This record gives sequence, C-alpha cells and structure tokens, in this order.
Amino acid sequence: MKTPYQTTSAARTRRLNSHPRERSRVAFPESPHPRIPKCPRAFTLVELLVVITIIGVLIALLLPAVQAAREAARRAQCANNFHQVSVALHNYAEKIGAFPPGYMHYGWSSDAVDCGPIPFPGGSNAGTGPNGPMYAGAGWFAFILPQMEQQAVWNMFDFSVAAWNRPNFTAAGNIFPTILCPSDAGNDELINYTNTGTNGVLPEEDVGQTNIAGVADTLNWTCSEGSWAKTFGRNDGMFGGRGCCRVADVADGLSHTIMLIEVTGGGPGSHKGFSWVGQAMIDMEHGINSDTTLPGGGELSDPSGGTIWQSRLAGPSSWHPGGCNCALGDGSAHFLYEDIDQSVLEALTTRAGGEVISANAAF
Repeated sequence: MKTPYQTTSAARTRRLNSHPRERSRVAFPESPHPRIPKCPRAFTLVELLVVITIIGVLIALLLPAVQAAREAARRAQCANNFHQVSVALHNYAEKIGAFPPGYMHYGWSSDAVDCGPIPFPGGSNAGTGPNGPMYAGAGWFAFILPQMEQQAVWNMFDFSVAAWNRPNFTAAGNIFPTILCPSDAGNDELINYTNTGTNGVLPEEDVGQTNIAGVADTLNWTCSEGSWAKTFGRNDGMFGGRGCCRVADVADGLSHTIMLIEVTGGGPGSHKGFSWVGQAMIDMEHGINSDTTLPGGGELSDPSGGTIWQSRLAGPSSWHPGGCNCALGDGSAHFLYEDIDQSVLEALTTRAGGEVISANAAF
C-alpha cells in the first residue's frame, strides 16, 4: 500500500510535466552563472617576434652543423678518390714494373737536351727531331685508364699522335668523377687545352679536368722556361717527364713519400685548371693553399709567369677548410694541414732525400 507522501509526490510530478514551461525548466535547469561566448585568443605582435627570433636562432645554430657535416662527407669522398687512384697506380706498377711517367713527349733527344721538347727551326714543336717525330703525349692518368675501369676510353687513344689530335682529343673530353673533388665547384666543366679544336660549344671547352696531381718536385717541376716538365731524373719527387719511377727508386719509403696531392681549378665559367690528359703535376715550393691559389686568396696562375696551357700552375690547394688531401706512395690517403712546416712538406716530397720524418709532424 502506498503512503500518502508517495502519492502526493507522484501527483506533483505529473502536474509539473503536464505544463510546457515547467517541462522545459526540468529538462534544462537554469545555471546560476550564465555562459558568455568567448572569442579565440590570437598571438600578440611581441609573441610572434619572440617565436620568429627563437626559430632564427635555432636555424643559425643548426645550419653550420649541417654545412660542416656535408663538408666532412665531401672531404671523405675526396680522400676515397685519392685512395682509388693510388690503388690503380699500384696495379699499373705491378703489371708494368714501374709507375707511369708524369708526362710523355715523344721524339726527344737522348743527349744534352733533357728538358722540354727539342727546339725545331722556327720554334715549331711538331716537326721531326733526331729520333723521329716529336709530339706531346699524355699525362700519367691516361696510362692508368684500364686500371680505373675505363678500358673503353683507353681504347680510343692512339699514342702515336699528339694528345691534342683526334682521336686522343675526343677521348680527353671525358669527365671522370673519381678524380674530381666534390668541394671544388666548376670542376665538371671542360677546360682550355689547345686552340685547334673543342669538345664543347665554347672554344675553350676542350678537355676534362682533375683535382688530383702527381707530386714531382720540391721547388719547380718545369724547365727554365716554365712550361714543359723536367725529366724524371731531374725531379726529386715520384713523377716527371719521359721517365718512370720504380718502387725501388723511393728510398725514403713509400709510406714517407707523397705521391698525389690535391689541386683546385679556376672555378665555374673560367675553363681553367689541371687537365688529366696533360701535365697534371705539381711542386711544393709555395706550400698548401698559398696566396698563389684561389683558396689562398690568389688567382689561378703561375707565379713564374707561365700560361695556363701546359704551364706550371699554382701549388697544392683545396676548398676543404685547413688543408688538402694527399696520397702517399703506399696508397694511403691523408689530410695535410696548410700550416705544416715547409721543411716537413719538402721532406715528404723527396723520394730519396734521406730525411727522418715524425708522423706527428706530418699528419
């Protein structure tokens, strides 16, 4: 049986639900604090400036680290190129019995004239000398093309004619990334080599260039007139003209003698630099990254007055901060710092100087 209280409560509920206004009040009770619509809050100008400043600082801190990481990768790739070329040189030496000549001139005299081409009447270097036709051949890299897995380019060469004659000149227009440094901009452009032909659109687009040069002498690898290479016997390094260096000739030891070193070109659009088919040799007279080089703040020129073509170009250099890559006679790649003592650098250059060098002083 229901109590009176329960009956009264149920009846009250029915009365409330029967009135429309009362039903709405029950379904949606009124809040003692009415809700006021709010607009979304925007950033103030000061807050935006602070955020932009923070982002700028982060980018400024991150960008040098990214650039340094990229340069470290480029330097490592460059060093790997030196190692690969060194291995190819040793494979050549194992097959032939000696390293290739730094540069070959054919038809040279075997007597008193042992520097530069034979001076023909009228100043021509294309005539016939006492030992037959005289002409400029190719540089050391052309001889190791098969060891660099470039047999097809090697097959194009005809070593009975000059390097600037076809088909050699056509072959010389090839560009090999293995001998180029990724930090040297413009080294994938053809450079000027002769005024008798071209392998590109422009007259100065002749032959491919290289950032790897053979180390020939401590002071001057060229003859007195500053253009043609001295013979191997007159240089104290591992490269020279008309002669080949044997392992036995390196009395100082292959691990104490620089065989290859880094050089730079003239930059994008200059069409100047070291050609792999030509006299890609260097001496150490001015040190590394000296003021005779582009990285050292100079120009791509010969301080003795030579010209770009077949000349004694500026010394070893690179766009790697602080120095350049090199390869010793044993095939190992190292980084030479530009502040290395000149006497140590020259001692590392000579193949049979008898110097005693500390490893800590060199690398």
